[in-house]
Amino acid sequence: MNKRIKQKHATHENKTIMTNTLNYIKNLGLKPFNIEFPKGYFVFRNKNSYEIMYFQLKEIPEFLFGVWYKDIYLYDDIYDEHLVKVIKQPIIFGERICVLDKFKPSRAEWSPLDKNFVSKGLEYSLTDYYKTLDSLKDFVKAPWNHLAFETEAEYKQLLEDEKLKEVQINDVLQILYKNVEDKFTELNIPMGILVKDSYWSHSNLYLFFEENTESEKIEDAMGYFHEYLQFDMTNDVKEILESLNYTETVYHYDKAFDWRSQYYWLEPKDSLNKAKTMSFMDLNKEFKDLNLKGSNFVRLIAK
Repeated sequence: MNKRIKQKHATHENKTIMTNTLNYIKNLGLKPFNIEFPKGYFVFRNKNSYEIMYFQLKEIPEFLFGVWYKDIYLYDDIYDEHLVKVIKQPIIFGERICVLDKFKPSRAEWSPLDKNFVSKGLEYSLTDYYKTLDSLKDFVKAPWNHLAFETEAEYKQLLEDEKLKEVQINDVLQILYKNVEDKFTELNIPMGILVKDSYWSHSNLYLFFEENTESEKIEDAMGYFHEYLQFDMTNDVKEILESLNYTETVYHYDKAFDWRSQYYWLEPKDSLNKAKTMSFMDLNKEFKDLNLKGSNFVRLIAK
């Protein structure tokens, strides 16, 4: 069997596992949404499609859930030095979005299969996987009962704190966006699109210039804007936080303010003017590399 056929079979198997998982969860009476199939974990690309799935549940939207269907390496020691066996079974895990860090089975705050089997070098079956899916019915009702060292009151207080923080961060961003648009005007940058990075916690700001713009002017604008992102924008955020009296709840080094800008597009003037108002679906067709989605980007336009 050649490589292409093997990949096709593997993709079909992966997709079947993910589809069956979603159907099983729906049959439990739960409602998955925001379902995605990432191409990899951080910089590690999948061997085949549908190896990873992310989703949320309407019953507990503060959690992000993941399902991996990859080779699982079982070791008989805590240092992962002596490999016992390699198995392939689906594994589900979850973590609150507000504390999301390295989103993988061994790091997630809710990961029963890793905790009870994989971390101990023990093999588990597909039946164990579906039993874990069954446990979601109770988990969504009282997640604090399934998390270590956290009471119901602490869980709910964190949710309230994060809701307030989210509102305040949005207040800061609205002012920051205007500051950046002023900087665009100063540097003759017609437009930018801010997009959450697919792998890392920062956001990428892609800049757009008219196609007849001299390369020297683009290089100068990119250089000055890079300096702004590295230094002056942090000062802007600090000033905004102080003016809004948010310094006790929002920090200037929050990931919401971690922007990178390394790439730019050259577009005809007419296309650029259209891009300033077109829908995200049309933008995504025009600029496929941006991987735009309904709510994950911000369009910034010079005045």
